[in-house]
Amino acid sequence: MSRFASHELERPLNWQVVSVDHDWTGWMDSPVLYLASHQEVKLSRTQIGRIRSFIEAGGLLYTQSDGGNIAFDVSLQKLVRELFPAYRLADVPADHPIYSMLYTLEPRPALKMVSNGVRALMIHSSADLAMHWQQRATKTHTASFQFGVNLFLYAAGKSDWRNRLVTLVISEPAAVHGGTIRVARLKDKGAWNPEPAAWPRYARWFAAARRTAVLNWRKWRWRS
Repeated sequence: MSRFASHELERPLNWQVVSVDHDWTGWMDSPVLYLASHQEVKLSRTQIGRIRSFIEAGGLLYTQSDGGNIAFDVSLQKLVRELFPAYRLADVPADHPIYSMLYTLEPRPALKMVSNGVRALMIHSSADLAMHWQQRATKTHTASFQFGVNLFLYAAGKSDWRNRLVTLVISEPAAVHGGTIRVARLKDKGAWNPEPAAWPRYARWFAAARRTAVLNWRKWRWRS
């Protein structure tokens, strides 16, 4: 899949294997985290927390049932509830960008997704699309490879991609001496906080760049 995408996008791309027991910040070299199995997947709360942190930092989780095995699909429902208690797994709409980021997919694979209303946090395939990648079936199953490219572009965007040595992780800054800024956030009845890691990440960046802390923001409920 990486070789195919590199050829199509005229940019060298690579893949890596990461351990679910390692710090999730080390996964941020890649915009997509791929999880697949032919059987039930059992993860600890700590491991699930690492996956959630990767997604909240901007990553996309792609899951797949190897061999189309239903056991993984069944266990995935529990994983979705633990990862995204506020959202549910639903069919990907026919007009979703995943079907047309670069290629208009024909035939269009049947996919499910978890969305926060802004972006897809997770894409799932009950069909074994990666089997075609393993078989190098670029001629007989072209749409499976085109889907892989679309998936990457959806997660990474079409702008100039960063060097893998440039991290997206913003560490906690040293002590700041420029004072503090308080921010009030409005909380309505809808999905008012689709990206929960955004404000903390911005606060770390602001503290490092301006030596000023963004602290004690409060969530005010909007009452109409």
